[in-house]
Amino acid sequence: MLRLLADVSLNHHLLTACKRRSNTIDFLSAHKARIEGLSHLELLHFAAEEDRILVTHDIHVLPAQFTQFLASGAFSPGVFLVYPQTPIADVTSWLVLASEAMEYTEWQDQILEIPFLRLISIPSQPPSPRPLLQDSPARLGDSLHDEPQTPLVISPR
Repeated sequence: MLRLLADVSLNHHLLTACKRRSNTIDFLSAHKARIEGLSHLELLHFAAEEDRILVTHDIHVLPAQFTQFLASGAFSPGVFLVYPQTPIADVTSWLVLASEAMEYTEWQDQILEIPFLRLISIPSQPPSPRPLLQDSPARLGDSLHDEPQTPLVISPR
C-alpha cells in the first residue's frame, strides 16, 4: 500500500481520482494534514514522521530542498514530483500500478519525476498487418518470431 501525502500545490482532483480507482493508496490531503504554511524542509520532516511519500507539483524548488534534507542525515519515505501538465488520468494510473506492484519502502530516500518514462526508440516503420489466424500449416514457420523486430526501449529520464 502506498502511503502518500499531498502538499498544498498538488491538484486536489488527483487525490479524488486515486481514491476512486484504488483501495491500495492511502492519500492524505494537505488540508487534513494541516500542513499549509510549512517550509519545504518542515514538510519533508512531516512526511518522514508520518512515513508518507510526499507528492507535489513543486518541481523547481523541492529537488534542491530534498537533497539538503538527505544531506543532513534525515530519512525520507520518498518524493514524487508530478509535472503540472501531466494528465491526472496518467498520474493516477501510474500511482495505482505502483501501489499494486511495489512496496512503498522501495521509494525510500528517492525523488521521482512523474511521468518518469520516455520513449527512446520506436520502430522505423509501422508493422505490416498480420492475419489473426494462420492460413495453412505451411505458413506456420512464417510467424512474427521469424521476422526481426525493432525493440521498443523505455528508459528513465
